[in-house]
Amino acid sequence: MYTVIKKYLELLLPSIIPDTYQSLGKCDVLLCSHDVDLGETLNGLPYSKLIDSVCEDLTDKGWICKQFAHPFSVLTGKKAWGNPASANRKILELSIRQKIQKTFPLFSHLTPGKIKKLPITSLDSFYCDLFDITQPKCIITIGSPASMCSVARLKGIPMIELLHGIGYATDPWGWDKEPPCNLPTGVLSLDDVSTKTFSNLKNKGVEVRQIPHPFFRRFLNVEARKKLPQEWQKKPSWLPVDRPVILVALSWGYDGDHSSYTQFAGILKNGLIPDEVIDAVEQTQDSVFWLFRRHPVQLKMSKYNHHRQFLDKLVKKYPNCEWYESSVLPLPLLLSYCSGHITMSSMTSYDAAFMGVKSLLLCPTLQLNGAGSCYFQDLIASGFAELGNFDTGNIVQWVTGVSRSDQAFTTSVNSDADWDSAIEWMLGKVHKD
Repeated sequence: MYTVIKKYLELLLPSIIPDTYQSLGKCDVLLCSHDVDLGETLNGLPYSKLIDSVCEDLTDKGWICKQFAHPFSVLTGKKAWGNPASANRKILELSIRQKIQKTFPLFSHLTPGKIKKLPITSLDSFYCDLFDITQPKCIITIGSPASMCSVARLKGIPMIELLHGIGYATDPWGWDKEPPCNLPTGVLSLDDVSTKTFSNLKNKGVEVRQIPHPFFRRFLNVEARKKLPQEWQKKPSWLPVDRPVILVALSWGYDGDHSSYTQFAGILKNGLIPDEVIDAVEQTQDSVFWLFRRHPVQLKMSKYNHHRQFLDKLVKKYPNCEWYESSVLPLPLLLSYCSGHITMSSMTSYDAAFMGVKSLLLCPTLQLNGAGSCYFQDLIASGFAELGNFDTGNIVQWVTGVSRSDQAFTTSVNSDADWDSAIEWMLGKVHKD
């Protein structure tokens, strides 16, 4: 009962604030994301390294961009960098209406008149309104709700999924089993592995284009780096200069907190960090500095407060580690000063490789014949990752011996020309006249 009440409260609370999508106005590109995609911070505001980076680049090229927050996002309007508009109240109303109609068919007259002509759900009426208000030439989204896809297809609007991760060896959303009407018309991939995986959807009318990472290209290009905000260029004063720095990217799902990751249940006693890593922290108090970076989901949702308390106790006990600044500062900035990266199975391993940092992967599911054995094979083959285990001695040996690579991990697509080609594919031309 408590879980059910909590679930509905999580839906109701964001709906208290009035919707703002009605005032979005016309745009060339509508960009959509959720709270969990806002993993960085700029001027004290949550920032999406993908959506906001794309938005700023397209705006510089003359395109009019507007942002919309997927339901039921809390970080909307002035609470987030991109000022995303919200529709939580409207979508909650339509969701309730849809449930009533399914339970009491005689109430079907409640269906909005304009959508009676369409054999689809009441949520589609909202997306019809959203697209009528914004009239976008293109939609770029992290997360593609089926209703949003179907309405975009009906209206002939290209809808492009911007993959929020790297190294998708499999399709995590089961799109290969969905009808074409429920899928985006295009996918923007960030690496070779993901491009190969999602190219299998071509027979469903989904085209894949690979682009340079919108955020990392800003750090890796010398001229682009000069244009970064000052807070993203300056080395954190608390980082030591006399010892190696190791980044530990924390993954979610190991605390029984995600139904899609049941294979992770019970692997970690504390649900967050292997005990052996904590032992390694203790044994290297004078020789290694550790950065613990929480997943954006863990950082923003209150149900993970016990993780915060656990980490607070950890850094209080061991002064050679830090977690808060390491969780909010841009990942490329931190990786610029790291010797190595440790994780259970985070795709941050690819981010690290882009910055020339090698990874130690500890999750047992990644071992031969494990549920995740197909992942990270390109990183392992190129020497940017290796499989580890829960052995304190091995972990200590790795962190004290690892060093940055002279050359960063590369994919088949790296240039600005590749990004310009993708823009032309989505909008017909690179710069708006």
